[in-house]
Amino acid sequence: MSQPSDFPADDLVRLWQESLLPAPDPARLTSQLARMAVGRFDRTVFWRNAREYVAVAAVTAFAVWRWTAGDDRVQAGAMILAAVFVGGYLWWQHRRLPTLDPGASARAYQAALLARIDGQIALIGSVRYWYLLPLYVPIVAQAAQLWRVHQRTAAIVVLVGVAAVYAGVAYINERLAVALLRAQRARVAALYDDNAES
Repeated sequence: MSQPSDFPADDLVRLWQESLLPAPDPARLTSQLARMAVGRFDRTVFWRNAREYVAVAAVTAFAVWRWTAGDDRVQAGAMILAAVFVGGYLWWQHRRLPTLDPGASARAYQAALLARIDGQIALIGSVRYWYLLPLYVPIVAQAAQLWRVHQRTAAIVVLVGVAAVYAGVAYINERLAVALLRAQRARVAALYDDNAES
């Protein structure tokens, strides 16, 4: 059973709330939410790239150590070049993310977020070319070294094993991650289109 409301007190509370608190501006609120979504996406990409840069630094340091230790210099050099290429390509793709005015409309933030998602889809969708292929070159150099010293079974195992791992990485990125990004893009497009129409 519901409690009877105290009409004069309820009216006073409602009048006080309506007179003291400004009515929320739907366009401003939508713009703030869109700005937060762009910021969240940018932070996610920043931390993902930061992990890749740490990996690039680690691989480069390892290859330099192998070079100075007198190991196979072709393989160590290929490893350094591959790691630097991957890190440089990643940096190049994100070097100039446009910043928006905090007072920009929700439509402008929607367009910025969609452009960022499209960029990530293109980047992750081509991971086999700019990421895996350069990193496979040092593996080929290692397999060639094993082949030269008549460890042919080991050379084949290295090539096939790493190719299988790289195929899995390509599948995770180019299929699964891209599918998630496309779903996110569809949600962003529908959400702000619906808000703009209402």
